Amino acid sequence: MVELKANFPKNIHLFFLAAKKEFFVNTEENSVQYFIGFGKKISTAKLLDIGKNFSYKYRKSLLSQKLLVKNELTNEELESFINGLFQGTYQYSFKNEHPF
Repeated sequence: MVELKANFPKNIHLFFLAAKKEFFVNTEENSVQYFIGFGKKISTAKLLDIGKNFSYKYRKSLLSQKLLVKNELTNEELESFINGLFQGTYQYSFKNEHPF
């Protein structure tokens, strides 16, 4: 689902500029909103990287939820970003002591 900037919380522009890899967390009584900056030049590789960085940083507090995208992305770009979200939360199942 794509939501227009007009529907963002009021005054969000004072805290969030949507720069590449910029993250902002907005908490309300019944919800938590994560704002993720994509920057001005979007590519599938950058979106994959941004998704990985975001989900790795917030991996302990993220829950499985609906995704609301507040920017117009192509299907390919959205797929790349979602793949990055999954990759960032991956946990290697072996310890460093593993012989392989």
